[in-house]
Amino acid sequence: MPWQRDCMDVALEIDPATGMLAYREVRVLVPRQSGKTTQVLSLVLHRALGCANVRAPFGPLPQNIVYGAQTGAAAKKKWEDDWLPILDKSRFAKFYKPRKTTGHEALLFANGSMQSLLGSRDDSGHGGTIDLGLKDEAFSDRDARQEQAVVPAMNTREQPQWWVFSTVGTPKRSPYLYGKALSGRQIAERQLVDVEARRGVCYIEYSAPDDADPFDPRVWWDCMPALGYTVTEDAIKASMDMMLADPKQGLNEFRRAYLNQWVLAMGDPIVAIDFWRNLAHPSAARPPWVVFGISVSPEDESAAVVACGEDLLGVQTTVLEHGLGVDWLLPAPEDSEGYDPTGEGDGGPQEAAQGPMRAYPKGRLAELVEEYQPVAVVVNEKECAHLLPELERACGFERIQVVRGSKMPAACAFWLRLVKQSRVWHRDEAELTVALAGAEQRRVLDGGWVWSQAKSGADITPLVAQTLGVSYWLGAWGEEAP
Repeated sequence: MPWQRDCMDVALEIDPATGMLAYREVRVLVPRQSGKTTQVLSLVLHRALGCANVRAPFGPLPQNIVYGAQTGAAAKKKWEDDWLPILDKSRFAKFYKPRKTTGHEALLFANGSMQSLLGSRDDSGHGGTIDLGLKDEAFSDRDARQEQAVVPAMNTREQPQWWVFSTVGTPKRSPYLYGKALSGRQIAERQLVDVEARRGVCYIEYSAPDDADPFDPRVWWDCMPALGYTVTEDAIKASMDMMLADPKQGLNEFRRAYLNQWVLAMGDPIVAIDFWRNLAHPSAARPPWVVFGISVSPEDESAAVVACGEDLLGVQTTVLEHGLGVDWLLPAPEDSEGYDPTGEGDGGPQEAAQGPMRAYPKGRLAELVEEYQPVAVVVNEKECAHLLPELERACGFERIQVVRGSKMPAACAFWLRLVKQSRVWHRDEAELTVALAGAEQRRVLDGGWVWSQAKSGADITPLVAQTLGVSYWLGAWGEEAP
């Protein structure tokens, strides 16, 4: 297809100053069903058979090629189910033999070149030298472990290349590829205006603009390079209808897979964003009394405090604080030395030696408690177990209400029911809308669900904190409080 030829024409350009390949790294981001399998296989054959036996520019050495996908099993399946049937029927069949020994699968070429598979272990790719490394479906990688294993093994080769092929994912679940895309776009912009910069990294992307209408076939023709060749408009329409009918996929998955757009979550939000926006009540007065919900993300990356109070419309909520880390939430431990929670002192030897002890320092949480005087502060036991003593000190032991892990499905289901009944309102805060758009759920054994901080494509602590605050109205966990 034209896009495949264009891709190879650019990625395999020769630097006229050196006679060598201009790019050591090639990043290719295209929608699904664009012909990546054929592209990768053609590249393997080109390097293995076309470049191993010519003295210039690659030199006469046999080529060592490695290929990796989402997992070692996925790479093996692609190799065995897709590549071998094509090769066995091709004119190249007489130039190679497959080695199918488990864990040592490879294509052994007659001229000494070899293509093997990358596993999923940290040390996969270590050892020996590599001429060409191929990473397929890179959206599944959270880090650069395989790249870090392969690229150093290329240092002694004349013209190595590391290729990254993929459709996009979500920024949070695909940080490796997301970083490649952001820097790749900057590199491409620079290379457009500076010919001398067209070295090192080659970045190729086919995608729709973020504000494009996903239902408009004209958008499809602009960003799907295989449309009209191996894919028809009717096929895309059928795939779209199937995805829209599946809540686990929805429009988000169509945008990711076929428009190659970065999305916050793989599926559609559990509550439609348009419905959520209709629950905005920015000018609502503060209810006469409130409860706090507090959520902390894994490894204390962020935290949020949400106030919830009841009025005639239902439960009014507002995000009081949301920020990175937890240092702003509570006083730092080193700030607590020499402080007396009562501020009265005890006249003991420490006070005699160091002078009168001062009142305990306040973090932002203690300030909010002092200002709002919440009747309860609801926290998730699993999230906040390591902070519970500090939370109790900041809020008062009698205010803390700990939700056990076994009760979280009930809290989430209660929140969802009240939202769908338009009994939960918010102040149209961007933090909550972004959290809802990026939130993903994790199913539990009894058929319920809980918010998944790990899987979500955005920081969802404001949403979890709201859910915890709203759960106060569950009363004795099962019966809705009066």
